[in-house]
Amino acid sequence: MIKKTVILFLSIFTAVSIFAQDTPSGGFLPEDVIIRLSYENFKNLKLLSAAIMNFGGGESEFKGLVQTYAQATSLYFQKKNPEAAKEFQKNEDDIQKTGMDLAVKYNERTNEIQTEIIEYNVRTRIDAELKGERIPAPAEKLLSQAIEAMRFANDLKDREKPVEAIDYYRIAKKKCFEYYEVMATFDKNLKIDEIREKYEKDMKDNESQIYTSKEKKN
Repeated sequence: MIKKTVILFLSIFTAVSIFAQDTPSGGFLPEDVIIRLSYENFKNLKLLSAAIMNFGGGESEFKGLVQTYAQATSLYFQKKNPEAAKEFQKNEDDIQKTGMDLAVKYNERTNEIQTEIIEYNVRTRIDAELKGERIPAPAEKLLSQAIEAMRFANDLKDREKPVEAIDYYRIAKKKCFEYYEVMATFDKNLKIDEIREKYEKDMKDNESQIYTSKEKKN
């Protein structure tokens, strides 16, 4: 279903772009708003699509945002520019709200994963140093990069830039999982397969892919 929605969405965006090129600009507003938001809303919805499916309201939420975009486009095709501009602005507001809600969820999820890793890192480091050993330097570097990405993501969220914030939350989580992969070569008690299974959804989402649960696969 999501693929059909995206195809429809792409068709609408293409049509708006072509129509906009053929329509003479009669003033600053509302056509400038329509042209800007037809592009920006499309871009942000495309970037948020996997996040919505994985951690948001799923198909129904994504479909609702696309429908508002389609309604705005329909008004534009009818040359009802003031109404179209208003609908595109509503679509922008809805996308922003969805993005901010998702950014909060990503913040909570990333913080949970990082806290777990920091606790593991402290315990493992103490054990290693008591034995006269050191944990791998690449692992320490990955943990540092994860923390830095989290800080950057939080700053973007606070500045109400949710799409960009989600990108950096994903980077932070990815660095955390790479940390585990490195540590698995050092700590033979680390059950890397269990970690991969536990965070399979996050790993899929990090690549902007839609996660399908094992129940749905079967």
